[in-house]
Amino acid sequence: MTEEYGAVLVLGSATPDIDSYFKAQNGLYQLLELPERLTPYRGASLPKTERVDMRTELSEGNRSIFSRNLHASIEKVLAKHEQAILFINRRGGASFIQCRDCGYVAMCKSCDTLLTYHPDQENLVCHQCGRHYPNPLTCPNCKSRRIKYLGMGTQKLEEETAGFSSGKTASLG
Repeated sequence: MTEEYGAVLVLGSATPDIDSYFKAQNGLYQLLELPERLTPYRGASLPKTERVDMRTELSEGNRSIFSRNLHASIEKVLAKHEQAILFINRRGGASFIQCRDCGYVAMCKSCDTLLTYHPDQENLVCHQCGRHYPNPLTCPNCKSRRIKYLGMGTQKLEEETAGFSSGKTASLG
């Protein structure tokens, strides 16, 4: 994908996985180390952050996963033909599914981990062991049809970014 878009791939971690570390040690990746955190007292400034209560956004009619301020900021960046990067470290379309009537949550039968909904495959996937399960139309516990898809992953983020007036999206998830 990096070749297709002429992009640079950056893998960032305080504790890289053994495969990435091995590739860096053998020259397949370039390892850049940051031995200590940049802090304001060393002349660097931390990025500006804003905490948003999405319950307020929802009560005021905003049903998007983006706050109105974030949406406006991204539109402003795209209007100047600049780039915006949205990072989410969860794959899939929904982090988990839950029955609205009995509270059942879909779990992997092998490793007791939450199952992630993947809309492109129309199934549930365990990201721990890789098992796939059919997407239930009714709750396996109480047979209710009131299944709720909760949380967010890269596929959901990609769907939501289609609402911006310009710009292209690429996903590694």
